[in-house]
Amino acid sequence: MIRVVEEGPGGPESFRVGVLHLKSLNNDRGSRESADANLQLNYDRVERLVRLAAQSGAKVIVTPEYVTTGISFHLRDRPFLSTYVPATPTKGPLWEETLPLAKHFVDYARLADELDVWLVVNVLEREPQDPRRVYYNTLVALDPAGRMVARYRKINLYIREHILEESGDEVVAFDTPYGRFGMLLCVDCLIPWTWGKLRNENKVDFFLVSSLWEHTPFVGSMAMDLFTLLANRPILWSNQARMWLGGGAGVYRPGESDVAVGVWAPSSVVVANLELPDRLRERPAPAATIAAKD
Repeated sequence: MIRVVEEGPGGPESFRVGVLHLKSLNNDRGSRESADANLQLNYDRVERLVRLAAQSGAKVIVTPEYVTTGISFHLRDRPFLSTYVPATPTKGPLWEETLPLAKHFVDYARLADELDVWLVVNVLEREPQDPRRVYYNTLVALDPAGRMVARYRKINLYIREHILEESGDEVVAFDTPYGRFGMLLCVDCLIPWTWGKLRNENKVDFFLVSSLWEHTPFVGSMAMDLFTLLANRPILWSNQARMWLGGGAGVYRPGESDVAVGVWAPSSVVVANLELPDRLRERPAPAATIAAKD
């Protein structure tokens, strides 16, 4: 069963966003065949929810952390679950890239193109040029033409991740017709020098948080409440649905009422409205001045 939590239509100077809340399937069998099957099953789950979000009018859609691979995989599984990711934004859609990309990665680009949405998806990235076979927890932004517009490698790794992956070293934001979005993965949002740089130096209008808060159902929500208060920016929070009540996901908006639109049910979509930044709002053209004639 899928639950859709959807706000009513927004105003003329707003746009709609969608965040996914689902539990990805794990793979730890150590074979390419089982990994391929796992990646396909997770893609099918994500595709279904992304389509629902797009049907509800969402133009920017965010998926949870480890949504493609599942959260439990062995070191030996990494070559089968990972993909190369272009180092810079692509000029064309991913399916035209010469770098060999994993099928599931290209499938997400095709989905963004088909639905005409900005899709943010988390992948396990492998570095093609490094003989050590380095891996990264990577968040990728895909535009409505299926192009990759941004790649963010998680900076603040969490315990077990230090065994599986390397840490990134650069914050990343990308521009859309709706504003500038800063990309964060899970505990990044609790590290002020990470999100602070995005807010203060990169001048982001919104934060995207792709996460896996699995310890209690309330940890993620409490973190987002605090983050929204401190960062003073709208937050799009997509999370894995772990534990009995899930983990929570939602769209958080700072302000006088501290409005948050959220969900706890597993396999869910939240669709909400966000105001366009002031600089992107339509303003009436100045009245024409007609010189008086004698």
